[in-house]
Order: sequence, then structure tokens, then C-alpha cells
Amino acid sequence: MGNKDVLNRWLRGGASALLALGLLAGCSNGEPEPTFTPTLPDSTPSPDDSPEPDVDVDPVDELEVPEIPEFSDDPVEAAQQVVDYFIAAYDYGYSANDPEPLLAVSHPDCGTCSMHAENMLDRVSSGITSKGGQLELIDAEVFLLEDDEILIEATIAQDALTRYDANSEIIEQKEPSNIDSTIVLFYRDGIWQIRAIHNESVAG
Repeated sequence: MGNKDVLNRWLRGGASALLALGLLAGCSNGEPEPTFTPTLPDSTPSPDDSPEPDVDVDPVDELEVPEIPEFSDDPVEAAQQVVDYFIAAYDYGYSANDPEPLLAVSHPDCGTCSMHAENMLDRVSSGITSKGGQLELIDAEVFLLEDDEILIEATIAQDALTRYDANSEIIEQKEPSNIDSTIVLFYRDGIWQIRAIHNESVAG
């Protein structure tokens, strides 16, 4: 069965409902608030010393918000840019509880994208945090289906993940894994957008 036939079968079968069951659906990528242990100085400062006061820095404030790249006119290069941006927006979104970068390249039909956006916001009220789970692209093949539609078959590695409840108790642990991800891109409003994502774990 050709790539176009596979895509049509997904979309006819209700892609949003199907894709919401992808492996990444249950993953949350925020890191718990770090605990800092103060280090005592080797010697007692003299009265003339004026140490700078300690300043609490919110780790979220240090996160760099991903920026949408200027997409290449080459669809293969543009597809690679979208995948790289998606990974950055995914990791950032779960760390900062901010779905805006992800939504910036999400097509309205992308059910998995909407689900991740809701999960990112829900973490604020639920108090759930997590450590690890970052994504890394291993390889990808790009298929141009139409002038405005691209199919990507990618393998993505995900780090080990530990999730915590509001009381910092462990509620889930996952081993590192590889994911076979199929991503459909659609050119809309002057940018490439993610229309659908389907993920399957790779047997190890």
C-alpha cells in the first residue's frame, strides 16, 4: 500500500481519535523544582566582605522559548525543520507548561497536538511534574505527497522518564525507548503545520 493510501486510510478512519492513542500521549516533560544544597565557604568572611545576596531563580525563566524557523523552499529541508522544531516545542512545553510554541505549528485537525497542549496546561492545576523524557531525532524519511502535503517517517529516541504527583511522590517511571513516528505536514497560512502524528514503540 502506498504512502498516500496509508494517509487517506488514517484520515478517513478518524485520525484525531486514533492519533490521540500514540505513545507520546502519556508523556509529560517537565522537570520538578530542583533542590539546592548550599555550599559553605572555606573561610569565614571578614566584616569588610559584602557577599551578594542569594537570588532565587525560577528554572522556567531560564528556558529558551523555541522560535519558528524560516522554512526552506526545499520541502525535504522544511520537513526536517518542522520535526526539529516540534521536538524543541514538546520539550519546552512540558518543562514550562506552555503549549504556545507547539500550537504555533499545529493544524486544527491535529488531535495529538491538542492533547499535548491540554496536558501541558493541566500540569499547572494538578501539580504533576516530571524529570527526563526528552526527545531526540534519530533519522527520518520524507515523502512529498502533494505540493502542500508531506509525510514523514521518523525514528525518535525518548529518554527515561519519571513522573511525580503534587507531593513529589513517584507515580510513573519509563525506561528509555525508541519511537516510530509518522507525521503528516500540511502547508497552511504560509507555514508548514503538523496535521497528524501517529506513534508506535519500537520493540527492543
